[in-house]
Amino acid sequence: KICSKVYLIHRRDEFRAAPSTVQKVRESENIELITNALVEQIKGDASGVTGIVVKDKTSGAARELQLPGIFVFVGLDVRNEVLKDESGKFICDVTPGGQVAVNLKMQTSVHGLFAAGDMRQDAPKQVVCAAGDGAVAALSAIAYLQGHDK
Repeated sequence: KICSKVYLIHRRDEFRAAPSTVQKVRESENIELITNALVEQIKGDASGVTGIVVKDKTSGAARELQLPGIFVFVGLDVRNEVLKDESGKFICDVTPGGQVAVNLKMQTSVHGLFAAGDMRQDAPKQVVCAAGDGAVAALSAIAYLQGHDK
């Protein structure tokens, strides 16, 4: 709704999103779908991104798109394998969706274990928020190591 033109590049022919979401995207006049394709190259200069090269997976044909920026989004699966023990059970509390339960200090249910960014519950899935979470978790970890977290 805030961009005049959006290229949605998808590596498959079909989408796995909810049909209603796919329909909204297909009906949006400012969104161009490029399916069965991969981003081969990101181009830029000292000012930032200037374009990308997209390659069709079937034909191998390349297409260059002039654009001022990119946003990468790959799936909704939480990458939480590192928080499982040898038996495959989580070592700390997680939500039914696999997101790590934390408090405002990014502390998990395991004393001395902190989680930040997209893996935590209710994460807004934005880089700036993940960076803020990381700062909070780092300060909390320092306090823990110094014994000031009581």
